[in-house]
Amino acid sequence: MTVMLNNKKQYNINDNLSIDEIFSLDIDKLDVANSVNLTRWSNNAETYLSFARGRKDVSNYFRRFIGCTDQTSAKESSESFKRAFLDYIPTLGLGTQETEDLRNQVLNYCYAQTKKKEDISLHHISSMINAEEPELFQEFAAGEEYRVSSFIKGHNKTLKTLKFYVYRSKKLTIEFDSGLVNESVFYNQETNELRITNVPDDLRRQFTNAEDEE
Repeated sequence: MTVMLNNKKQYNINDNLSIDEIFSLDIDKLDVANSVNLTRWSNNAETYLSFARGRKDVSNYFRRFIGCTDQTSAKESSESFKRAFLDYIPTLGLGTQETEDLRNQVLNYCYAQTKKKEDISLHHISSMINAEEPELFQEFAAGEEYRVSSFIKGHNKTLKTLKFYVYRSKKLTIEFDSGLVNESVFYNQETNELRITNVPDDLRRQFTNAEDEE
């Protein structure tokens, strides 16, 4: 690890009841730090570097100091992880409810890590998927197609699609929980149609009021 620590001024009362000025490490503001996965580095892996997630973005001078010329953004690393995770789920042979439960568990863990400003551990997620063989998903995600790092910087808007289907354009916004698929939201691949049943009362009234105004 490489860590940049700053001193902060504090005061202490000594045995003579006079005040001494002292300096201590300001651990609460540990914003500038990085870790290197030496195993991935020695194997010439593309991603082996992760940064501490503090209150500030990683500064350019610190990246130059450690020789980092390219930094994968939180959105990019989260997108790679999401693709690997969603592609891997069908190989597990889970039922609909089991798949939904797993997606929710992984999403909740990712949200918890980003809330604590900590990286998402690929090994931990791999253990959640298969506790007996936790290396399987990790090896799959770290492969050439996805190149997911051992530690992932979380991007909540990207990770949100693990649980939600989201589409936005200038005239249309659609967002719904994936648990509604084949319950009240149905997609017909042959006709490319999306059908919504059990329309909520608030939304139904909007359509009714619009028709009355016409």
